Amino acid sequence: MVPVPDSFGAVGESVEKAIARLRPRLKALLAGRLLRAILNNDTSPLKVSAEVILWKQQGLLQELHSIIRSRGAQAATIAIQPLPQALPPDTELKVRVTNEELRALYLAVLVIGSDGDLSVLYPVAYDAPIDASLIPAGKALWVPESSDRLERDFQFVVQGPAGCFELLIVASREPLRDALKGLAQIARNRGLRSGDPLLGLEEDESLLVVKALLADLDRMTRATLALKQGTQAIAVNQFAALSTVIEVTEASCHTNS
Repeated sequence: MVPVPDSFGAVGESVEKAIARLRPRLKALLAGRLLRAILNNDTSPLKVSAEVILWKQQGLLQELHSIIRSRGAQAATIAIQPLPQALPPDTELKVRVTNEELRALYLAVLVIGSDGDLSVLYPVAYDAPIDASLIPAGKALWVPESSDRLERDFQFVVQGPAGCFELLIVASREPLRDALKGLAQIARNRGLRSGDPLLGLEEDESLLVVKALLADLDRMTRATLALKQGTQAIAVNQFAALSTVIEVTEASCHTNS
């Protein structure tokens, strides 16, 4: 078992103070656990793949770190196993997500830190997040992206201390309207400009986004299946949720604007 980072209190700390101190961390961990519960890369028929690329400062492709595919994409292509490789500090990453379907899909890319913190890397065009999340059929999309729609770009860089983080890619047949609406509202509340990533969502923010995402997936399911009211279900053929854990020698993830 691994202790929760920064979860140990001071000697003589009261129960009330301990609960107040741990509540944000436990809520963040709950949000991360709910997100991991929807992972379906082994069952989703959607053809989606994602590559994690080590990026040179000059903007040149350096080397492949790992690749993950949905079951649908594995059936259509040769599956490549993730490369077991820890990253040093100051390594810049890019993620290339490919839609191998014959129709457009909608994309969200999130990062879950080892401490449960949730960050959103895509979409970050808060003025039109649904349009920004669209990947046309047969096309690939880079995260972080360079686009005239964004006021500025950011870099996805790993930094210390040592640890690991999980990269979560969600591609769906229909837009994640509720989740994107929630992200746009959080961005406005923080005064973020279009193109700024949402880093370190707070306890209630994380749960709000995750619950909205689950509601989106439930809505897609109800459009194809007859379900009783009061029940929540998720159809694996409506989305693909891919995940990879990246180990770092002295790092957790952050971004440079």
